Amino acid sequence: MSNTEAFLYARQCRVVVAKLRLCWNDINEEIKSLLKHKEYTEAAIEHIRKDLIINKESVKIRKKPKREAVLF
Repeated sequence: MSNTEAFLYARQCRVVVAKLRLCWNDINEEIKSLLKHKEYTEAAIEHIRKDLIINKESVKIRKKPKREAVLF
């Protein structure tokens, strides 16, 4: 391999490394965004679970005793 070929090969390798770094940064930013959305989604699910539990408990409280129920 001549010096010229070695220089061109090294230059191409640096270009590839630079492109990979850009892709790596983009992927890291996407991961951060996805993790943030995951946290928001998990928090929303937890609130929905709490709301369902409260709703279920309030339905039990609101049920009329049998003596007050209307018979048809």
